[in-house]
Amino acid sequence: KQWYQRRVRAIIMTLCTIFGTPANLLSLMYFAFKRKSEGLLLVLYVAISCTDTCICLCHIPVTALLFNGRKASFFRSVLMCEIWEYVYGLLPYYSMFLVMLLTVTRTVAIIKPFLKINTLYIYILMFCYAAFLLLLVLLKILLGTTWYIKEIGYCVSSSPNNTWVVMSHVLNLFQVAVPSVIIFSSFWLSLDRLLRRPNVQMGAWKVRHKVSVTISMFTGLFLFWNLPYFTNTILMTIAFKNYPKPFFTSTFMGSYSWLIGRVLFVVLNAATNPILYMFRMKGFAQWIGLIKTEDSRGKIKNNFKYLMPITRTLTLNPAITNARAETKRSRPEGRAFRV
Repeated sequence: KQWYQRRVRAIIMTLCTIFGTPANLLSLMYFAFKRKSEGLLLVLYVAISCTDTCICLCHIPVTALLFNGRKASFFRSVLMCEIWEYVYGLLPYYSMFLVMLLTVTRTVAIIKPFLKINTLYIYILMFCYAAFLLLLVLLKILLGTTWYIKEIGYCVSSSPNNTWVVMSHVLNLFQVAVPSVIIFSSFWLSLDRLLRRPNVQMGAWKVRHKVSVTISMFTGLFLFWNLPYFTNTILMTIAFKNYPKPFFTSTFMGSYSWLIGRVLFVVLNAATNPILYMFRMKGFAQWIGLIKTEDSRGKIKNNFKYLMPITRTLTLNPAITNARAETKRSRPEGRAFRV
């Protein structure tokens, strides 16, 4: 039974890599080349697509271990184990932070539509949080030790220094709990406002309403996929001194809950985001269709013109033009006619 469960998880994660990696790369290209006034929104989508692409690739070693019975083939090397732990340890946390920024900014736009957000502060926050995560990685390298745990199915980092262990756990709780609570609160606030708002028919407001609904669906999807990881983090905080007792003593909680919450569902979230883009963003779906129908490299490159602002030219009807010319020629001299 355990062999069957391992294979099912490994197959699901393999499919996520096969579909999620090219889909997120296409999303990244679309948002990077798209030219519209919503600069902050596009930057956040570009960063999320880039993070999702890395997540779809970084879980490959864990998937390979599930196929061979969790034997430490790839993670026999301490260096490879450390690289995986440090790189993959950044991605879910930064993804949570980006979704938090996206949800909060859109909630503010829903509640106070005329309030202008200073995008420079958002960019500074993105840069500072990335620097904070890199600092944590540096501290792990200096103070921690990384090794592979077969029961969990991936590498973890710890330290003989009890002070650093407590500090790292508090930081981990902060990185998971605070963004999750803010995302959840913003999601319900925006959902409440959207449900109370009547049907919007005007052009610009209708587009904004659709964008808000899309981001709310995106946030709801994120909360659904990250709920197991959030739950495990809270349970581990409660049972910190007596871990694995009382919550992680069973085979499922001890061997599978962390693998499902930290790897499988995070990868599923990254792979399903492009599906939401395709169904909710008409321009993205049309752009994907253009790429599928073209073969040559030059034609695909020309498809980026679809993302540029379109200049429309007025074409006159030849029949109307000829009729006006005939009227001019048949007009008597000395008399004015209004055509």
